[in-house]
Amino acid sequence: HVHGDRGRGILTTLDGVDIQDPIIPRGELTHAPVNPDNLQEFRVTTALASSEHGRNSGAHIQMVTRSGLNEFHGTIYEFLRNTSLDANGFFSNHLVNPLTGRTPIPRERLQQNQFGVGVGGPIMKNKMFFYFNYDGSRRIQSFLVTNTTLTREAREGRFRFVRGTITLPDGTPTTRLTPGLVDSATGALRSGIATCGGTVTTNCVDTYNIVANDPRGLGLNPTMQELLNLYPLPNDFAGGDGLNTAFFRWLAPTQAPADAYTAKVDYKFNSRYEMFVRYNLYWRNHLIGDFINGALPRTPNTGVGRSRLSRSQSAAVGLKTLVRPTILNDVVLGFTRNALSFADTSHPHHSGDPVFSTVPELRTGTFTTPWIYWGGTFRYPEHFQVKDSLRWQRGAHAMSMGFDIRFYRFNNLRNVGSSPQGSGISVFPSVFFTSGLVPFTGTTSANVVANSTDRTRLQGMFNELLGIAAQMDQIMYSNGKEYRPGNGLLMYQRQREYGFFWQDDWRIHPRFTLNYGLRYELFGVPYDRGGLQVVPDRPLDKFPVTFLQGGPNTDRNWYRRDKNDL
Repeated sequence: HVHGDRGRGILTTLDGVDIQDPIIPRGELTHAPVNPDNLQEFRVTTALASSEHGRNSGAHIQMVTRSGLNEFHGTIYEFLRNTSLDANGFFSNHLVNPLTGRTPIPRERLQQNQFGVGVGGPIMKNKMFFYFNYDGSRRIQSFLVTNTTLTREAREGRFRFVRGTITLPDGTPTTRLTPGLVDSATGALRSGIATCGGTVTTNCVDTYNIVANDPRGLGLNPTMQELLNLYPLPNDFAGGDGLNTAFFRWLAPTQAPADAYTAKVDYKFNSRYEMFVRYNLYWRNHLIGDFINGALPRTPNTGVGRSRLSRSQSAAVGLKTLVRPTILNDVVLGFTRNALSFADTSHPHHSGDPVFSTVPELRTGTFTTPWIYWGGTFRYPEHFQVKDSLRWQRGAHAMSMGFDIRFYRFNNLRNVGSSPQGSGISVFPSVFFTSGLVPFTGTTSANVVANSTDRTRLQGMFNELLGIAAQMDQIMYSNGKEYRPGNGLLMYQRQREYGFFWQDDWRIHPRFTLNYGLRYELFGVPYDRGGLQVVPDRPLDKFPVTFLQGGPNTDRNWYRRDKNDL
């Protein structure tokens, strides 16, 4: 962030070409990754940017790729980080906790190697030069993951709750479930806490038998038991409610290789003309556990989590022409391209799981859903740019003028969307068991649980263990004519931008320079070439609304073009 501006306001260029992701244009998220060895120049402008760089509202980061020289020079490097060099985290300290006697989880694994080579030199002395850089990294890492699961008693259909008022060992009274009722290491009731039965009828821990109160007499649903058993039993009773839900903590693995290549050739025709060609290729994958986007595997039994597969390309060609001793023209053409896939290969419908590929996505509330259930997304943004700058030194005036033209192509596939239950619902049917959406059907009223929060938890657990569905959601995208279940949203979006600028740096006095300029921008209206673009025939609050086909070969666009951006 620069001067309070969002990170998406930053403009990052390499050799004059914008290298940011056009969909998520954060300053640090580029399609031509750089490292200190392959850079020749680096400049950050945080304020008073010239009209040439006025497209973005935030800082402007300009970088120039290293060039070769008349002598050969090279670099080889290796950087290492591993578990032996790191301390353990506070919540998984490797020493035994003296208060609980619990043996914590070992330190998170980290094995990271970053290595590379760079070499540059002449192809033709004083005429043609090359530079090449390879930068690779291999990271194998684990992260502490904490999810909520059911205790052994709850899995058997025995919901435990507080009847009356129980005084905890620290003297605090409670009328509801709390982890303070149990030993945080073993889950056993703390000393002095009574279990209801016989002559003990109040101020104790009682049990609601879900199986015995199933009016259908079907008992525990076998598919839900399979789902629940994807989690091992809890190993941390300091979370959840202590008696029915607790934490399962484990070290989820990740594996993230990356390889980046940079190649550049410079050629001097004569004292007036010189050009360069630069190309970048970058693979950055999270093969196991996309931890950046919160998609680590949730249990050891549900695969590798979500994967992130990325292949980026960037290229630039530039020509500098010395028109006169005081006039220099600099033209550059370039592009960026990124094939990015967020794939859930562990999804039961993708992996062909023998149990869960035959049923809808089962989304639970009383315990963390074991599967990530990500239908999958893919995007392929491309950016093409041509920029020309003419610089003219005339007396005390240093003037520049030119244009910047961009064309964007965004091809996207979405198999996920949003619903009232939240984001991430996919094109596959999803079942929810949320209590309150269906009447509670236990033969014994849930009102035996006095606390309303605990009663809600009983109702949810009752539905989930018995397999009583409350709601089914499924995302269905339109193809412009109808909604088809099971089909993702495939978009072919396009947009054009035109920018023109003039700048003068007038040195009025050796101690005073006046900077002024103008920039005009014309942003085209985005459109979709795949036939999915629709527009309403009237304002959305004026019913009834009909959606009409829009985009190419129609007179209907998403909005009117603004021609007043000066």
